[in-house]
Amino acid sequence: MRFCVSCKKRRPVAQLFRFNLENAELRLLTSSQTSGRSGWVCKIHTCIANLINNPKCSYRSLREKARCAKTFVKELQKHLFERICSTLIQLYRSGTITLGKNNIIQNIDKTLFLVTHNRSKQTLLKDRFSNIDVVLFKETPKLMSIALHKRSNGVISIQPHKEAVHFKEMLLLWSKLFCNDHFTENKIQPLPTEMLIQGSVV
Repeated sequence: MRFCVSCKKRRPVAQLFRFNLENAELRLLTSSQTSGRSGWVCKIHTCIANLINNPKCSYRSLREKARCAKTFVKELQKHLFERICSTLIQLYRSGTITLGKNNIIQNIDKTLFLVTHNRSKQTLLKDRFSNIDVVLFKETPKLMSIALHKRSNGVISIQPHKEAVHFKEMLLLWSKLFCNDHFTENKIQPLPTEMLIQGSVV
């Protein structure tokens, strides 16, 4: 259990991101092997947004004043997209993803939630399938291209799986933090990292 520097609540480590300070700048930590002082922030967009907008709130944990969170934002953006891609690959290989309009309609009774990149399409899908959640994720075509090397009409059907809820949470977190490029001046770039290239479905 660790304290979130933003909301001050105590949570399990799995529900938090870890970070440290280098040259007065916040850095995301993704390795448990890193030593030294570090802080924790909830995997909730309000807590992350507060840390980004007010890095000094981490002083109690780090014992130093943070002046900037730009690097943390870029590292978090990259880390989240990689996790979304790797989880999509896992779901695809397990057979819990349905693609294509006809296939999605035929299997709609097995669908846990839908993902689309288009707001108007999201509205249409909600009207048609009122009992199913429709997640708006604007990077869906890029995600499909990088992770699965597939073109998509922008709609993915996700069926029940142990990782499905976590996948949905990551999509929502990404969208709330980055869909409008709110915290960074750099546009979202494709992330064909070594990990994604090795893990992608060819």
